[in-house]
Amino acid sequence: MNNDSDQVRVKCPTCAVELDVRNSKKEYIKKVKCPMCGAVFGLRFAKYKPAASDVQPVSAAPAAAAQQRQQPQQQQRPSAMGGETEYRPAQQPAPQQASQETMFAPSNEGETQYMAPKQSAAPRIGHLLCNGMRYQLRQGRNTVGRRAMTSAADIQLDIDDRYVSRMQTEINVAVVGRIVKAVICNTQSKNPTYVNGRELLEGDAISLNDGDTISMGNTTIEYHE
Repeated sequence: MNNDSDQVRVKCPTCAVELDVRNSKKEYIKKVKCPMCGAVFGLRFAKYKPAASDVQPVSAAPAAAAQQRQQPQQQQRPSAMGGETEYRPAQQPAPQQASQETMFAPSNEGETQYMAPKQSAAPRIGHLLCNGMRYQLRQGRNTVGRRAMTSAADIQLDIDDRYVSRMQTEINVAVVGRIVKAVICNTQSKNPTYVNGRELLEGDAISLNDGDTISMGNTTIEYHE
């Protein structure tokens, strides 16, 4: 992405929303706050990079004075022995934590690329196992039934079991942070469904755990996380 213009379009490294950023103050590094997720990141404009001649050298005297200010001051405390004076270093303030920001760094002259913060892997959603076939669940509502030309189920089991309805049951998958929760519900099918041997009655909603068995007709399905 060329930075010759004072206005560029970038993606937020956190929520991936596209933002139009205008550098009206002609800053070399402009801080940007995403209005969608609130993430703060920096954007570098290569055309406004200060020249080496603009950088003023720092004299040794101010640096020494700054170093002296940083040294811990000592407090005098009278000792109980013979009127002597005991020196104890003053307590230092706790170091401030650096703000978590994402900087856009130039890869080549006139180009800008962003270094996104490391993100943990997305939580893994479970799946169903039936007759050696794996059927992946997805976040949200998953209807389960027998495969047929007229079946509208999201997951159509490749079985020849007439005791399994074309719309037998449904599994709702919710993801909250790193936690995945799968709940199986009754869809008022005329054919019964059993979870670990317990019949799923009308209005029932049972949370599934790794290794649970779901029985319908002559077919047994296993749930795995």
